[in-house]
Amino acid sequence: MKYKILLFLLSAFSISHVTFAQFSETISSDRPGQTYSASTLGKHVFQIQTGFNYTEGRNGVENKNIKSNTFLRFALSERFDIEALVNYSKDEIRTQGETIVVGDGFSDTELGFKYSVLRNDGWIPSMAFQGRVLTRLVDKDYERTSAGMLMNIATQNQINDWLAYNMNLGVTFPRRGTSKYILPATFNFSASISPKWGAFIELYGNLNDFEPSVDGGLSYLITDDFMLDLYGGMASESWFVEGGLSYRVKWRAD
Repeated sequence: MKYKILLFLLSAFSISHVTFAQFSETISSDRPGQTYSASTLGKHVFQIQTGFNYTEGRNGVENKNIKSNTFLRFALSERFDIEALVNYSKDEIRTQGETIVVGDGFSDTELGFKYSVLRNDGWIPSMAFQGRVLTRLVDKDYERTSAGMLMNIATQNQINDWLAYNMNLGVTFPRRGTSKYILPATFNFSASISPKWGAFIELYGNLNDFEPSVDGGLSYLITDDFMLDLYGGMASESWFVEGGLSYRVKWRAD
């Protein structure tokens, strides 16, 4: 099964298409939400996307997670970005009235790329392919037995001037602590409700045993290159809230 998925993703990556500009006048970010955008930055652009997440849940015992996540992107061409992800987490459980720290440190580091395959044209969606290595450069509480890999296809269809729907379908293997793979998927509606304000609502989960979670939130454009966001979500036994920012530096002739 996983080899068929790998072949499908690699086939999508190999699609050739005419060169086109990806740069947008206002910042285009993967934040807020779980869905990665279907666009690249455009040549001569560097972007940072970072946030702070608080999650509470109950999976047999009460648990709490506090996490900072930082995503760095740098465009080598109009259609090709390199990416790096760093997460720092603190995980606690509460049992018999006692709080125990079960994890504290760098929980995830990833290195990879995004390649823009198609541009939205009528019913044809924008499409981008991502590939990242899940490295073993993490603290002891989150160590992996081996490096992993994530591959993802992101699409976007612009319905009208203010509304779009976005989808991701990926595969991650091996899952931390096991030899299994997971199939993360998202479906997202995003809306420009004013020149400054954006909003979204989203379903996300793993297709292995799909129990969709939902989240939604807002973004606010401070300048063309600087955006703030706030969002939250719920699953069957947990909830979270997250806030963050996206900022880009550009040195383009156009």
